[in-house]
Amino acid sequence: VAVDTPLAGGGADSFCYTRREPLGVVAGIGAWNYPLLLMIWKLAPAIACGNSFVFKPSECTPLTALKCAEIMKEAGLPAGVLNVLLGDKVIGKAMSRNAIIRKISFTGSTAAGIDIYRESAPTLKRVTMELGGKSPLLVLADADIDTAVSAAIVGNFMNNGECCTNCTRIFVHSSIKDEFINKLVKRASELVVGDPLDKETYIGPLIAPPGNADAHLKRVAGFVDRAKASPHCQLLVGGSVQDDYCFEPTIFFCDQ
Repeated sequence: VAVDTPLAGGGADSFCYTRREPLGVVAGIGAWNYPLLLMIWKLAPAIACGNSFVFKPSECTPLTALKCAEIMKEAGLPAGVLNVLLGDKVIGKAMSRNAIIRKISFTGSTAAGIDIYRESAPTLKRVTMELGGKSPLLVLADADIDTAVSAAIVGNFMNNGECCTNCTRIFVHSSIKDEFINKLVKRASELVVGDPLDKETYIGPLIAPPGNADAHLKRVAGFVDRAKASPHCQLLVGGSVQDDYCFEPTIFFCDQ
């Protein structure tokens, strides 16, 4: 696969153009919170542009990647075009160092992204990063409060709140603060927590990393405990762990 694009310039005896060619081997390293979506986002453009693709899923969610590879093989994808490697950060570092891999697309934590950049530098491979972030939701005085509350519910509790684009801080204009908070707390308290296979469930269990299943749950609980201990934070709803790694939808009001 190669695409030639003519360019203006040069004299009568010259022809200028840009030639776009496949890189060869492209790799992807995905996160656990959207295991199928992140894999497809990375592999589809790579294969469409004529590259082979190597994917390492999170060690927390390996089965999704294996099933996807199985389906694509059944659909007729030639052997060797899609490859799945399972493992932890040791595998990710080996992929970053490998000179055959010419590009890596990574989704995950900032700390892991820095490691991948560092390990990829000696081979000058191209690197694309989608790292974590915290985005505030601003609710201004003229906002439609019901719409803003719905946006806050989705923006904070979608996918159990395990999403790098969550609006975990909400800044509300003082003139509508009370009405907004009352409606938000009511909506959050009505969210169904429990079995993710139940269609009525909105909040399911948090991720449980292999070998240390309680680590993520304890980290989330630690955030909540520190907020409870702060004189500037008031717990409005939630704040507790339910059975099977489920954490209640939790909202604090903070005066600073």
